[in-house]
Amino acid sequence: MGVRLSKKLIIKELQEQCLDLGVKLSLDQTSKIITAFENTIEEAILAADSKEYDSFGFSFGQFKVIDVPQRSGHSSLFGKDWVTGAHKRVHLQFSAPLKRRLKEETLKPVE
Repeated sequence: MGVRLSKKLIIKELQEQCLDLGVKLSLDQTSKIITAFENTIEEAILAADSKEYDSFGFSFGQFKVIDVPQRSGHSSLFGKDWVTGAHKRVHLQFSAPLKRRLKEETLKPVE
């Protein structure tokens, strides 16, 4: 099982990346930027219907809001009918360059 990358470490990494770009931010300022970014993404996902868009993206990938139709069936395990109502789901499709880079960095030689 992997180790979870904490928000604290992401904030520290963003602070260092900003410093490399010549922007000096405190940890508190960097944390506020992350929080604002999270809130903006959440608002964009929740507003997709009212704003009439179904996707938005960044260089690393595309968020897409997908309509999932109602489904029903019969559980052979419990012998009961089930219904899942229609709903929306969020999908994150990573960009081809990011997927290619991940593959290159993690590809193990065939022995």
